[in-house]
Amino acid sequence: MTTNLYDDVGGRPCIERVHKRLYDKLLSHPWLKDFFKGNDRNHLESQQTEFMMMILGGPKIYGGRPPATAHCHMFVTEEVFLIRHELLKQSLTEAGVSPEHKLRWLEFDYGFKAALVKKSIDDCEGRYKNEPIIVVDKPR
Repeated sequence: MTTNLYDDVGGRPCIERVHKRLYDKLLSHPWLKDFFKGNDRNHLESQQTEFMMMILGGPKIYGGRPPATAHCHMFVTEEVFLIRHELLKQSLTEAGVSPEHKLRWLEFDYGFKAALVKKSIDDCEGRYKNEPIIVVDKPR
């Protein structure tokens, strides 16, 4: 085993496979899909891939915002976070990530919970002036 998860899972090709599956799930989910309205899928996947490459010990080419400020305008509840986390778990399995590496990846992912989850809409703010807060009601 190497010293970082990025190399252990097979680098960028594996991370891209995981994120392709993850965004297939997110963008078709009856609730979570509306968090992504108006966003380019290729951009979403690319940003997520470059961010996770850096987090997992790979090249540091991510140029976006950190999770807390990238998502400050989104009312992400604990339930939303946990659904997304479960979809990531499924995506890791489908992409052929070993159980050991999947567990480590999910630990990294879960570590972002505090930066993303908000207790109320009042905890949200636009990333820039006049940006609307994204609140997606749970479907019935």
